[in-house]
Amino acid sequence: MNCLVCDRELVSFSWTDSHGVAQCPQCGAPYRIYHYGEDGKRIDKPPEIAALDWAVPALREHWQTTKRIAPGGHSFPGGQELCSHEDAEAFGEWFRENKARFAPGEDQEAPKGGG
Repeated sequence: MNCLVCDRELVSFSWTDSHGVAQCPQCGAPYRIYHYGEDGKRIDKPPEIAALDWAVPALREHWQTTKRIAPGGHSFPGGQELCSHEDAEAFGEWFRENKARFAPGEDQEAPKGGG
């Protein structure tokens, strides 16, 4: 399986601070690794990207143009987040400049950055 954002072969992941969610170690794209059935028991299922459908093309273009990690939104500052503060600020700026091409409506907030 290859990452939907950076095309890296996903042979390993980097855990986040959110249960069952890990990141691509190259671009930071979040993936749900653990899946659960209706009964609450773990089920065997391949990793799934943990981003909104409209966000995947935005994350992909951001990666292709900047080669910087985007904030995954699944870790606390100082926790397991791969994205640096500088990467988060750069992503926020890039997203504000490009969100009209990707986001579904005006109610979509640009990421604030941080990390």
